[in-house]
Amino acid sequence: MSLSPDEFAMVLEMRAKGRTFSYIQEEIGVCYDVIRRELTERGYSVAPIRPERRAKRGTGFWRCFDDPP
Repeated sequence: MSLSPDEFAMVLEMRAKGRTFSYIQEEIGVCYDVIRRELTERGYSVAPIRPERRAKRGTGFWRCFDDPP
C-alpha cells in the first residue's frame, strides 16, 4: 500500500502543524508503517516532533471538565 499524492500532501501539512503520526493515522485512515515508509522514501524526517512544535490543546470551555494538574 502507498499514499496517493493528495494523502501525502495532507500528511506533510499535518506534520507541519505539529500533529503526531497516531493523529494522522486516524485522520486519513492509513497505518503508521505506510506513512513512515513513504516519508522515509521521499527524504522527509520521521523523528518525533519536539514538544515546543507539537500541537497545543485547546482552551475552550470544555477544558473545565479536565482533572486539575
